[in-house]
Amino acid sequence: MSERRFRNLGEALVRRGVARRYAQRAEIEIEAHHRDLLEQALARGESAEEARRGADAAIGSSDAIIERFASREELQSWSHRFPVAYGLAPIVCFVGLGIGLMAAVAAATHAIWPHPQDARVSAVLAADINAGLVALFLWILPISLAMGFGLFAYRQRISLRWPIVGILLLCIVVALVNVGFGVRGGPKPLFLEAGIGFGTKLLPQEIARTLSKAIPALVPLAWMKYRSSMKFRSESKRPPSFS
Repeated sequence: MSERRFRNLGEALVRRGVARRYAQRAEIEIEAHHRDLLEQALARGESAEEARRGADAAIGSSDAIIERFASREELQSWSHRFPVAYGLAPIVCFVGLGIGLMAAVAAATHAIWPHPQDARVSAVLAADINAGLVALFLWILPISLAMGFGLFAYRQRISLRWPIVGILLLCIVVALVNVGFGVRGGPKPLFLEAGIGFGTKLLPQEIARTLSKAIPALVPLAWMKYRSSMKFRSESKRPPSFS
């Protein structure tokens, strides 16, 4: 049995939906069992070729091994059972984290300025805080989430259409969101607000904002896919080695 067969067995199991922890365990255990069979055959006086053929026959073909594990539902990862979750989870997480961060910012604002009517906030400071909120809510948070979900989906070997759909939907929603912090007159001079809106007059700008977030968010996923394809090509050209 070639070393490459063992090296690719875990990857093949993951691609068939087996959870990665079970796939890695199966790869280690099957390789160890094959090695034990070889040693036992050699101890009985068989030649190296006979021992290898006997161990391969006892283990079974790669297709049979993969099918045996992939057919067990309890070994399947939830990612392969519900791949559509990758299309919705980024938005759900963004909304949840966004609400939590807004609450944290509101609490921090109240702690710093417990009496808004007496607050003295310069226009420069308000502009800096507003820029920080925009960068956090509309750039850092969504792009980080999109990258994370994309890379996790790739690691689970999910069909890429689902994470791509999720990333694009997230970027579309974020392009319609606005957040702000500022100062105004009246009894409550400090304000913190967030909202979402859509208008056809601003459609070109919203499309541009969507692409400006989607492109960097998709770069790591595209890079990992490219590396994987190059690695597969190099291994396919390499002659098999035998233990």
